Amino acid sequence: MWRDRLQAASWKGVPFHVEQHELEVGRRLSVHEYPLRDTPYTEDLGRSARRYAVTGYLVGDNYMSVRDRLIEAAESGSVGELIHPYIGRLNVYCKKCRARETTSDGGYVSLSLEFVEAGDRIMPTTGAVPTDRVAAARDGLVAAVKKVFEENLQIRNVQGWVREAHSSNFRQLGEVLEAAQLTTKYGVETVASVVDSVASWSADIRDLIALPQTIAQSVSGTADTAIRGIFGVRTHTTPHNARRSLEAMANYSAEETQGHGVVARTINANAAVTTAFVRTLVIAELAQVSIDAEYGSYDEAVAARSVVLDLIEEAIQSAADDPVYAGLLDLRVAVAEGLPDPGARLPHIDAVTLPESRPSLVVAYRLYGNLDRDQDIITRNALRHPGFVPPGTDVYVLRPATTGA
Repeated sequence: MWRDRLQAASWKGVPFHVEQHELEVGRRLSVHEYPLRDTPYTEDLGRSARRYAVTGYLVGDNYMSVRDRLIEAAESGSVGELIHPYIGRLNVYCKKCRARETTSDGGYVSLSLEFVEAGDRIMPTTGAVPTDRVAAARDGLVAAVKKVFEENLQIRNVQGWVREAHSSNFRQLGEVLEAAQLTTKYGVETVASVVDSVASWSADIRDLIALPQTIAQSVSGTADTAIRGIFGVRTHTTPHNARRSLEAMANYSAEETQGHGVVARTINANAAVTTAFVRTLVIAELAQVSIDAEYGSYDEAVAARSVVLDLIEEAIQSAADDPVYAGLLDLRVAVAEGLPDPGARLPHIDAVTLPESRPSLVVAYRLYGNLDRDQDIITRNALRHPGFVPPGTDVYVLRPATTGA
């Protein structure tokens, strides 16, 4: 069983054989001993760097060329990948490499290697955390696009048909809001909450357009209510579900009308303004919920980032106003630099090809040494029959925690 889990050893791609190894782990402790005091004080300064001592050998007619490559790799002075037969893939530095050869043992060199965990170079920073930076960029973009919406929407001194078309577009937005949220699997209580929330939102829109008030108040109130509706998607569910709901709204388009007269042109101009306004709000909120979400792997975070950046890029190409264009650029930078969170150590996803059909429990045990990740393997690969993971196809699994990032 344990032999099946052993891997062929190599350092920076140079293979060698392993006879035995030692792993040194522990804590960095500072022991304070004071004069005339019998009780010391020991301060824990964190985990010690892991150290790996490996005893191995090279053998064969061409062992010298392999030995020279191994020595060159040991002296290269950079972090490299050690494939440890007992532990797996590790990012380490080589501290020492001893090679011993004798005339009596021709074609053979014994090796003694010492490796030290590389870790991450994380420096103190005074910069904003990713969520705060995205929030600031989102708020700036929303303020800019709201101003453009209020300045360009034409409902002053227009015919009733134009106002009715404007009202219809926002009723349509309410339906899109409801449909996008209900595509996610909610409980009965949450579904009722979504329906009630959208109904209340639609009533507010109707009152804003119907009640006698200044045009400026009506347009500003409509914009604020739209922001409240789109930003309220996350209140009913998790960031990941909110992400899916917002992605479903990313292609929202206000309805246009046929015709070439003044009324038709005004209705269509308002529809274009509304479409740009709503899509920008959706992108802004999608960026925020994506940065707030927790991800099970580095690959999942990168995929979420790609969706947001693609939508931002599309919006940049069609942005007609400088403040909105600048706001989109700021949001793009904040998302690109903050997702995945540079401070998070997320595992990567590896593709494993099984030589024969095995139960997912066996796959989990052989990869991780326990059964804790069995359900993750089933879910990640949408396995219909966990007792029979098919051979010859890629099975996507989280890289074991013992391996390097």
